[in-house]
Amino acid sequence: MIYRSSTAVWELVRAEIMSFVDRWHTPGHADRAVRFMITTGRPEFAPLVWPLASSGNSQIQLPTLRSATLFRPSVLGPDLQKKVAALPEDPREHLLALIASESGVDGMELATNLALADQSPKIQAEVIQYLQCRSADRHVARLLKGALDETWALVAKRGYSEEIHNPEVATRLQAERDKLVRESTDPLQKIGMLVEQAPTYAGRDSAIADAIADPAFPVKDQRGGSSLYLAYQRAPAAVLQGLKKRLEQGLDLPFPADD
Repeated sequence: MIYRSSTAVWELVRAEIMSFVDRWHTPGHADRAVRFMITTGRPEFAPLVWPLASSGNSQIQLPTLRSATLFRPSVLGPDLQKKVAALPEDPREHLLALIASESGVDGMELATNLALADQSPKIQAEVIQYLQCRSADRHVARLLKGALDETWALVAKRGYSEEIHNPEVATRLQAERDKLVRESTDPLQKIGMLVEQAPTYAGRDSAIADAIADPAFPVKDQRGGSSLYLAYQRAPAAVLQGLKKRLEQGLDLPFPADD
């Protein structure tokens, strides 16, 4: 009711509510009073909520940002861009990503604006991932168009090109991914990127087979077995061809090859 009421109504109850929260809340803890404050969206609670939402301790920060059914960024108070910019990278990343994922449209818009102003490719890519999970195509496209080149490479590594509806953005992401596949010297990384491609992707199966047949493929590493299993679910013929090539070269077979 506080969130949806007018300023005039808030002024009538403000003193009593602020006193109530002061008695209820234990400073430094993401308790039920924090959920209450976030739900109101009132910026007057920023001195209590901001230290928790920006904490370098993820055991405090994450429960705070996820405590309410919907996170209302207005509770963090004014001058948010300056306050966010002053944070170290890790809490900044968690804050922006969770604003993008736990808020309404206002939060997605805010997270997009803050990420555009951020100089960390890692943070920009993380915000894009959360926005993409919410099918926020317009925000993803706007953020990518203004993102750093390094951000494009990070996002391309995770896929998404087929899920994005903006043709310009999807085309560049696919080009970035093609470049990563060509330049990758790590067989596991290459297989991981290739199996995300459609069966119609040019040269996909032959490239998977070559990566499996690479002497650098970690046959005795659990990661190698997991990679082989995933590839077999998506491209069984390519996996069999890769194993055959290993036999022809006299190389060891990965431990789950008999399956």
